[in-house]
Amino acid sequence: MAGFVEMVSLSTRQQIRVGMSARTPVFQVKVVDRISHDCFAFTQGLAFDGNGDLFESTGMYGESEIRRLDPDSGEILQREALEYRRFGEGVTISRGKILQLTWRSGTGFVRDRHTLKELDTWEFDGDGWGITTDASDNLLFLTDGTEIIRILDSTTRRPIGSLVVTDGTRRIKLLNDIQFIEGELWANVWMSDVLAVIDTKTGSVNRWIDLRGLLVQSSVAPEVRPDVLNGLAYDPTKKRMLVTGKYWPQMFYIEVADEPIDHLIEDIDQSFVDLGWLRWFTKAMNIG
Repeated sequence: MAGFVEMVSLSTRQQIRVGMSARTPVFQVKVVDRISHDCFAFTQGLAFDGNGDLFESTGMYGESEIRRLDPDSGEILQREALEYRRFGEGVTISRGKILQLTWRSGTGFVRDRHTLKELDTWEFDGDGWGITTDASDNLLFLTDGTEIIRILDSTTRRPIGSLVVTDGTRRIKLLNDIQFIEGELWANVWMSDVLAVIDTKTGSVNRWIDLRGLLVQSSVAPEVRPDVLNGLAYDPTKKRMLVTGKYWPQMFYIEVADEPIDHLIEDIDQSFVDLGWLRWFTKAMNIG
């Protein structure tokens, strides 16, 4: 498949198993455009609004922000910092407002879409990782790093159900940033270079998107130490998908191949992850 990405190992890697079934199709992607990204941004979530505006939520204690980005250049147009004790997580646009999660404080922020200023807060149980809304804006879907996707009423922001994400008989854990795209849920799997495309009714993985090698060594400056893949957004106005990673110097607009690949599933069911994730984990837990 000429033009589609191939696996490229970046420095020292650790391999983990995601838990993919041999019967679930795997698709590669083509990069159709790339834009700049702040390589000091610990990306936790991306979201487009209905007007094509792009927002980014970043994490780390004392560094977390909500940002508005230029969708064609990646330039930071606006930014608003969270207070030091808040660790920013996923972001979505619901009912004309920005919703931004925090990691372990059980608090979500409601923000003005134009000023980025805080309007309100709401409380939720457990950790916050990723958040998205369905096409009708009636439901919110939240991830917390497990195999569970929580479903909330978008008006009350109260839980009304949940999905257990599985591929065959295997539960898919470490679900991270999440995006509703044309009737399905697309999710990053933490410490992996794949996206899970999930049925919103059953929680079953319909297919996998292979993003290994997206950030090739030649695109990374010596002083930049990119971390794990995280952050995906879909612009319905232009029907384009954007992905990036934590501390990545670029963001990528991608298209998914029409046909699945025929690699051995054992080759795909590995995550090639920079051991740099240990840096932020120890820092985030205040143990390093």
